[in-house]
Amino acid sequence: MNNSAPARLQCEYCSPDGHATPETKAKEVLKLERARQRAAIRRMEATHDEMAKTTKVLMDLLSDPAFVALLRAQGFTSIPKLINQCLTERR
Repeated sequence: MNNSAPARLQCEYCSPDGHATPETKAKEVLKLERARQRAAIRRMEATHDEMAKTTKVLMDLLSDPAFVALLRAQGFTSIPKLINQCLTERR
């Protein structure tokens, strides 16, 4: 039997003592950052889709005279400036 320590598998980017090199650490940081940015993009796309759906529904509702009459009867006589701006940009 061989009493020597078991041979370690070496990665191509690790130093001879088995520790991660700066290059390995940098690659891992970049990999994590890329995953974080991809997740952020997915969340932004989902938010954009929801905003588009909400805008369409609101435009449909505001084009219905009965709904507008109901709003007026409840005291809603104006629409916030930013919402109005978003709706007019979409038309």
